Amino acid sequence: MGHSWYDMAQICKNGHLITAHCKSSPSHKEKYCSKCGVETITTCLYCSAEIRGCYQTLGVTSNVGIEIPLYCYSCGKPYPWTEEKIKAIKDFSKEMELSLEDKQIIEDNVTEIVVDTPKTQVSAVRIKKVLSRVGGAFADRLRNMIVDIASETAVKLIKGN
Repeated sequence: MGHSWYDMAQICKNGHLITAHCKSSPSHKEKYCSKCGVETITTCLYCSAEIRGCYQTLGVTSNVGIEIPLYCYSCGKPYPWTEEKIKAIKDFSKEMELSLEDKQIIEDNVTEIVVDTPKTQVSAVRIKKVLSRVGGAFADRLRNMIVDIASETAVKLIKGN
């Protein structure tokens, strides 16, 4: 393995971290998530690359957690929890009293705000405009769902910071 490597993480399909130490502490693994009961995974469902856990260095013990990745580092595809959060935002927006145009704006722009890309700022502004037109508890809930998955840049634009 060399002197430094990534341990393998186990995460449930809803995005709960089970362990960031699958290889170094296999006894911590769970077939199903103890928080939500959903099946857990250790590899990308598209390319089978291991989900990166804690970065290990020979002779150094680290209990530092990891940030749950949104996309596979090997193939670039979204992990199941990313797909589910995006789908939930789209589904929730369909239940709101929005114009067809506003629903389409959410649908077209939500994937662009998850990570920072050249389109992130434009997409965040478009979504913020929709949310400001609607207002109320449903808009607040949708805003919270979006902020939960959005990149730092998108969050600042949507929240107005």
